[in-house]
Amino acid sequence: MVHQIFRTLHDERWLAPVEEMYRRYASWEKYLRNERPLARRGLVYSQQTGWFHGTRAEDHINGWYQALIEARVPFEMVHDRLLDSGHTASI
Repeated sequence: MVHQIFRTLHDERWLAPVEEMYRRYASWEKYLRNERPLARRGLVYSQQTGWFHGTRAEDHINGWYQALIEARVPFEMVHDRLLDSGHTASI
């Protein structure tokens, strides 16, 4: 996203490349939208456990999160209450 802070535009050279970039994104939009998650793995987290134990519980989740990111493993974060409700279609 491009954001202009000042009202006076002193250098207009950046306008044409940004305009072209947005045109490309608009033409690719149908390919950039996912109908459902592409990941086939889920990292389950519990907000209640985090509230009860504080940041100690979140350290483990953050470690797994970082390991999955660094290993380039596609995953989705899954709230534990989704498992209780039987809602697994998005995993």
